[in-house]
Formats: sequence, C-alpha cells, structure tokens
Amino acid sequence: MNYPRLYRNHVLEWLDEANTWPDGTTKEFSFRSYGHISLALHEDNAPFRFELTLHHSFRTDGQMTWCFRNIESALLQIFNNFAVDPATPREYESLQQALDHALELAPVKTLVTFLTPTLDTLPPIQREFYFLLDRALSHEEQEIIRNSLEEGKYFIPEQLGLPAVSPVNYKSASFSCAVEIPLPKTRPQNKWCQLLKMEMLPSPQHGSAVSADAFVARCSELQKHISENGERPYLVTVQTTTSDDAVVWASNHLEATATIQELCNKGDYCPDPEHIVKCESSCIGYALDTDLTAENK
Repeated sequence: MNYPRLYRNHVLEWLDEANTWPDGTTKEFSFRSYGHISLALHEDNAPFRFELTLHHSFRTDGQMTWCFRNIESALLQIFNNFAVDPATPREYESLQQALDHALELAPVKTLVTFLTPTLDTLPPIQREFYFLLDRALSHEEQEIIRNSLEEGKYFIPEQLGLPAVSPVNYKSASFSCAVEIPLPKTRPQNKWCQLLKMEMLPSPQHGSAVSADAFVARCSELQKHISENGERPYLVTVQTTTSDDAVVWASNHLEATATIQELCNKGDYCPDPEHIVKCESSCIGYALDTDLTAENK
C-alpha cells in the first residue's frame, strides 16, 4: 500500500490542530525512505499522548513505537530519522530548524500536467502543458478534482479559471498564470484537454501559481450536478445562421454533441429554422448553475 508523503503543509496543519484532535485520531503517511509511519493521539496515555510508530516494510509484524508529550517532539523524531541512541548526533535540534532546512519540508507546490486536443495535422500532434498550484493537494482534494472531470481527466481550461490554451499558436500559451483565477470573460471554445498527473514538488519552483483553493472550488462546482447514473449536464452550442446553447444530460461530451446533432438532423431542434443551411453542434463545456433552469436540471 502506498501512503501519502508527509509535506510541510501537513506539518503546519497538524501543529495547528493537534490539540483539538479527538481521541484515537491516527495519521498514516510516508517520509523519505520510510514507507509507513503512523502518528496517533491516545488520551489514556497522558501525559505521553502522541504515539509514533514506524512500521517495518520487510516484516509484516515488525514495528517500533515511541510515545511523546507533544506533537512537536514526535515530528522531530521523524525528521531526525528516528534516532534512538541519545549519543548519536541529530540532524536537527528543533522542529523549526527542520522546517527551515529540510528539503522535504520546503514549501510545496503542485505541478499539474495535461494534453491539449489533437491538432489536425499529419501526423496528429498533442501538446503537453502544465500549471502550478500554490500548495500541495491533499488526497481528498485530488479525488475531488478527478471525480469532477469526465472519466476523471477531461476538462476545458477556461471553465476551471485557467488561461485559454491555443494548440495552434502553442508557444504563446506556454503556461503563464496569474495568482488569482478570474472568471472567464469569453465563451469557452471546443478545446477539451486531458489531465495527465498531479505531482507534489517539495523544492521551490519558478513561475507563478494559481490558487489551489479556487481551483478545487471550481472542480467541486462541476461535481455537484453529476446524477446517480453518472450523467451530467453539458453545454452544447448549435450553429446555423445564428447560434444557440442547449443543455444536454449525457455521460460524456461526445455523446452530448451527438445527441443535439441528431435532433438537428431530424429537424427536432434548430435555433433558426427559417434560415437553416447547415446545423453544426459542439460541446463547449460542462453546464454550470448559471446555465441550468428548472426545465433542464
């Protein structure tokens, strides 16, 4: 089993919240080459309430356990590589020293990489882009992001507050992002991108970063309209001599586009029936609260 790595944001969060943890709270994580560590609060062990356990990977029943009066001492034990012999020099004399100098505890950002739509070239080309979030993401936040996206990976950058990606003039779009995420001022285009991975970066990185809180909030908004059978509302634009938007419930954006296109071909849906020459539809994103009405919710 892979346990989440311990980063600076976890340390700062635990230092702030440990005294309010309910009895029995347990945090499981990994750090450096130590694959499984657990930190638990046991009130009945007072004053040594914080129990730190190093689980040996080479023995299923092997472990070493220490008990501490406070969480600072427990964390310092981890950063000093679980030094047991008092005579052994320790790398850090205080928790603050570890936070200031340990590479693994440097301020963390999240690198998110994704692919742009395939270019209509021979051979077909996809461009890889990235953006930085201003902090590490928790496992729960990563799940929110993936669960909010179609098949866990498809999205349109503008809908998540990211700069528009231009696969044609891709050099001008090599990632440069403001710290704040503004609401898109223009309609999203039919540019569905594919999320590749989210990586925590323990060392300082160059380049501006977007707000992780705002990004996760945007993803949460997408997630709340998913139905029990996995369908969600998509916004499909229909173009004839005029343009109109329709909300279609479907399992993916290709199905949403095909549904409207079939209705157009049959003449059952058309924004401008008197002047129709050719009807073309494309899915321009997920339907949001502002797009939904009582009729299509």
